[in-house]
Amino acid sequence: MTLPTPSYGLSWASSVSVNTNGDDLVLHAYARHALRLHQPDAAQRHLVALLHSGALNASELCEAALHHAPEADLARLYYLLTLAVNKALLRYTVAYQGQPLATLEPLAAAFQFAPVEATQRYQLSRFACLRREGSDTVLECPLGHARLVLHDARAASLVALLSQARTAAELVALQPDLDEPTVAAFITLLHNAHAALAVDADGNLPEDTDAALQQWEFHDLLFHSRSRAGRHDAPMGASSRFATRLRPLPAVKPPMSTRRITLEPPKESLDRPFIEVIEARRSHPQAGATPLRVAQLSALLYHAARIKTLHEPNPAQTQAYAASKRPCASGGAMHALELYLTVTRCQGLAPGFYHYDPLAHALEHLAELGPDHQRMLQAACQASGTAQPPDVLISMAARFQRTSWKYQSIAYALILKDVGALYQQLYLVATALQLAPCALGGGDSDLFARLAGTDYYAETTVGEFSVSGA
Repeated sequence: MTLPTPSYGLSWASSVSVNTNGDDLVLHAYARHALRLHQPDAAQRHLVALLHSGALNASELCEAALHHAPEADLARLYYLLTLAVNKALLRYTVAYQGQPLATLEPLAAAFQFAPVEATQRYQLSRFACLRREGSDTVLECPLGHARLVLHDARAASLVALLSQARTAAELVALQPDLDEPTVAAFITLLHNAHAALAVDADGNLPEDTDAALQQWEFHDLLFHSRSRAGRHDAPMGASSRFATRLRPLPAVKPPMSTRRITLEPPKESLDRPFIEVIEARRSHPQAGATPLRVAQLSALLYHAARIKTLHEPNPAQTQAYAASKRPCASGGAMHALELYLTVTRCQGLAPGFYHYDPLAHALEHLAELGPDHQRMLQAACQASGTAQPPDVLISMAARFQRTSWKYQSIAYALILKDVGALYQQLYLVATALQLAPCALGGGDSDLFARLAGTDYYAETTVGEFSVSGA
């Protein structure tokens, strides 16, 4: 790869650290390849130090390093910069009259800086996202492997103008306090973040004609790219970043009601062969003629969601949070999902709105059914394509901070995976009980939060499941 043109100030990416190893310098960056400089000379060490400022372009950097150590080999200095570019360790800043406009920050090893043709017409991608991060304004796009940090309001203005396809010259006509070379360099940064791309003769972006990208929605692709490694530089996994600031939520939610119905544990084991149950599993959205019985509901909850063992925090074993073991799997044994039951028809159990206590294997009565509960049931009918509501609608609500206290970048993705695991567990148990189960594709989380009296940002629905008598 060739070095960028002199339009860009070069500096180390924000996550780069410089360490010594004997006589060598080793440069590390999160989600990128390391660069080892074997016994660098004085000029190379000075070049490494200069790259912390970000004010000089490639030629100015090499000249300054050569002035610091005149005996140095200029070719070796350019080679060092080329290595850093190839390993996505450098960021690129466009400035106008000494004022930085924007900086392109590589996020992953796959990033490769490429020049573009400034005379073409460019347009903002529909996947681009402008947001605040700390005190910075950043522009990101899940199509790329870099983010753009905007330092100047004129840069934000250029981004807004690119909602329509324009050339650099057309942008300068609309933003006359910048010159065309600067705007062209800014477009290059946008293009390298894949936040803006050239349109074709028909005015289409590549994402408009690509069959795969046409079928991605903005929020889905952003969520996918940010909860998987490869297109961001955020820490991923069990970072426990709130451990020193916030207490983790308990494994068992505090009681929600004094009106409790203790469920009898199943008296008979489910003796259908496992493979037979798997092969018999089907979605049955329509309630049958025979109502669900409370003993069947108890068995369903017992074999799918009860707490078998509770493990309190144990700092000696580096377990800083309470965990539980249940029939269904959950990431980190966090089990953030709470089950709420809207009961319309169940022999031995009055209609109403209930919360399931998985430790006591009991139901907490929260409310009689009212108009909002009927709206929730109607939404379930629409999701399943049925006219009659199910005997029981199970709403799965996540206590989000139960998972996000421990996990970073993947917390919501893990919660949705827990939903999928619980769906399958409920399906298999319901099939073994010869009931009519059906996972639903959506629901109204605001409506649920009002009914349950929960904070939308702390606990609300992420899945729904209906079950009825067959």
